[in-house]
Amino acid sequence: MQVVYDSVKGKRLVLNITGDKPAESLVHEALREGIGAKNVLNGIMSALNARAIDVDFVN
Repeated sequence: MQVVYDSVKGKRLVLNITGDKPAESLVHEALREGIGAKNVLNGIMSALNARAIDVDFVN
């Protein structure tokens, strides 16, 4: 599963969900939580980390 983060400046960051494949609903929950953060990328990474969802940066 991949998550694409597109910042306001048009830069894209692709994250691969790695390790044990978490339930898609758990990933969506983390993304919804992260979007509400002041710094969206940090919020998403924190929410994924809190749920022990491992990611690798593609680019």
